[in-house]
Amino acid sequence: MKINRYISLMALCLVSCGLPYCKKTHLSEEEMEWINIYGKKENILFSDGLSIDTFAFIKKNIFNKVHIPITDLKSCNWIEGQHEYIANASIDFKIKHNTQWWQGVFIISKNMDSTFVSEISFGGLYSDEVALDKTDTSISFKNGVNSEEGSNQPLLGIEEIIWDKEKGIICYKLKDGRVFHKLED
Repeated sequence: MKINRYISLMALCLVSCGLPYCKKTHLSEEEMEWINIYGKKENILFSDGLSIDTFAFIKKNIFNKVHIPITDLKSCNWIEGQHEYIANASIDFKIKHNTQWWQGVFIISKNMDSTFVSEISFGGLYSDEVALDKTDTSISFKNGVNSEEGSNQPLLGIEEIIWDKEKGIICYKLKDGRVFHKLED
């Protein structure tokens, strides 16, 4: 009799809090190639022919779980009605231009409709989510097209950033016309 009460009480708790399920997405190995570029303490140089900028890798964040137990409320808090886990990964970096360091982040994620998207934030330029397909090898984030500058903050004056699947940032163009290309080893 005690067991029946316990089971009834548990069933009532589960139904009143929502059933413990979580719809999740997962980034494939091929999709993860977009951020599996930089390693620890990597410094890369960019030049416009007159000056040199320094790229510094800060860290990589990966949230790409395949299995989420019902006890993992940080990933998917079904008790409070959150029933979706969107897999994502990012690279935090900074670039020293002249004497100032500018923070940046490149993010990939897979939305609930399985659309694979990327976005970037760097030097006051903020991109929209840009859909990628399996045949893409690079992506261009261009001010006024799929990105826009922030307001009430310092701006580097980025016009365009090009991110390559195998090399990361390969080029960025400033509004004054200067183009900084990655210097190869």
